[in-house]
Formats: sequence, C-alpha cells, structure tokens
Amino acid sequence: MDLIKAKLAAARKHLANLVEYAIAYLDGIAKRLEKDWHRKTELATFHEIDVKEAARKDIPLRYDEASGYLGTAVSGGETLAHISAYDKVIVIRRNGVYTAMTIPEKLFVDKGVLYFGNAAKEEISKVLFTIVYRDGETGFPYIKRCRIEQYINNRDYLLVPDGAQILLFSTEESFDFTVAYEPKPRMKVKEEAFSAGDFEEKGLKAQGLRLASKEAASAQIGVTKLAAKAARAAEEARAAEELFPAAGAKKAKKALKTAPRDSKTRATRGATAKAGDAESPKSGLRARAEAAAAKNAAAAKKAKAAKAKAPAGKKAKKK
Repeated sequence: MDLIKAKLAAARKHLANLVEYAIAYLDGIAKRLEKDWHRKTELATFHEIDVKEAARKDIPLRYDEASGYLGTAVSGGETLAHISAYDKVIVIRRNGVYTAMTIPEKLFVDKGVLYFGNAAKEEISKVLFTIVYRDGETGFPYIKRCRIEQYINNRDYLLVPDGAQILLFSTEESFDFTVAYEPKPRMKVKEEAFSAGDFEEKGLKAQGLRLASKEAASAQIGVTKLAAKAARAAEEARAAEELFPAAGAKKAKKALKTAPRDSKTRATRGATAKAGDAESPKSGLRARAEAAAAKNAAAAKKAKAAKAKAPAGKKAKKK
C-alpha cells in the first residue's frame, strides 16, 4: 500500500509540472539512444531569402495573336514562358510603343506584337534593339540602335518618333538588311543593302540615323540580288573615281572599257552577290582601270620618245 501511495504522489507531482516532466523524460530517452542514434541535423543561422528567387515559375503566360490579348488567364494562343507571380514582362508593339508591366491576367496589347521579354532591368539592359523605320513626314528610312535600361512600371514609352512606321525589328547584334524604295521615274537604285554593325549604338531618346533621302517602301533582313547589284555598281563607281579623279564619271567609264579582255573576264568571275564585299585591289574593275591607265601611259611615253627622235628640219618645217 505504501508503494502505491508513493507512485500516486509522484504522478500528481509530474502532472503538476508536466512540461518539466516531459523534457526530463525525452532527455532520458535521448541518453539511452545516443550511442546508436547520432544527431543528423546541424544548428545554423538563418539568412534572408529574396521571395522573387524562391518563388516557383509555374504560371503559364500566354499571348493570343488573333485577339491581341496577353495574360495568365488567356485560354488560347501561344505559351510565351512559365513565370512566377513576382515577374514582370516588357512588350514592344508594332507602332513602336513599349511597356514594362506586372504580369496581367488578361490585357489587350494589340495584334502583331514585335517583342516579349523579361522586364528585369539587369536582363533587358543586355538586349540591343535595332529598328529600321520610315519617317512619318518625309518617308525617308532611318535606323536606330539602342537599349532599354530605365523605365517606370506600367507606363507607355515611344521607341520611334510619333507617326513613324517600323519596317524592320531585330535583337541581333550584327546582320545585313535591304531597304526597298518607292518607285519613282528615272530612279536607278531601287533597293539598297546595309549592315547593322556599321551603325553605332545610341541613347534611347536619341533620333535615328537617316539611311537615304528616298521614300522607303519596305525593309527585310538579308541582301537581295537587286541590292547586291546596286552595291557592286557603287563600288565600281568609287573605284573609277579613285583612279581617274579629274576625268569625270563618263570619261572614267570610257577609259575602263579600254582594259584588256582577260581583266574583264576576271572582274566578272570575281563579282559576288553579297553586298558590301569589296573586291581585291588587283581584281575586277580596278584591275581593268589600272590596265587602261598603264596602256595610256605607255602610249603617251612612246609618242614622246618618237617626237624626241624626229629630225630638227622636220620640226622647223612644222613651225
């Protein structure tokens, strides 16, 4: 009976101090299992974690080109990317207006959008945009190369002057492109090739550089056959002017025609279809021009030598 009373008293004491009893009981279990069950966890300090980095990118962002709607609640169209609720997207429209925005559920952004991308400033600043546009007043073609580095969220900005029409848009660092002009009477150059790498990168607010003083009709990436032909003709004209600076364009061309036939054949064989490819100094029209100049110089030297050998009496008779 005394043993039972002692156990009841101990039970009442443990119940009155239940937290201390539970800790002591667990410590006893830990001591008994310490030899066979080593601790696997480690004590460490906690660091701050960016919620944007920890968020899962499992929300599909869709764009329906047929309706012009963008968002996570758009049912049709194309899935652009899987994003998180903290991401932002930048949209560049075909009229040159661009907007950096939080992810919408469903927003009309227009049909034929030119560009979608991550609007994080450290990401979008790496992208070099090249835009060829037609001026709204003159119709002349311009090129603008720039980066988007600063913006206010959910605000519209103009990438090109108001009223301009974008003819070509690209995010490539370097490429060739062709501009076609509106046909005019007596127009010789109808298409012209350019290299985007020849134009410097400008600030976002800077105006574009004018490519030509002709009305542009269209532009496309790559070099067309007509543009390549115009580029070769321009190179030939420059070569003729360098060799015959005082002769004028017509006399220079006439002098080039007197070059040997084999040089002409080499020039035709060495011509390429790619615009901007300059021929080597001793090939093509330059070779023909040099051959013609050498022939004319030899003839002049021969005539001078013959005149010097003529008898004095004949010279007096001529006088």
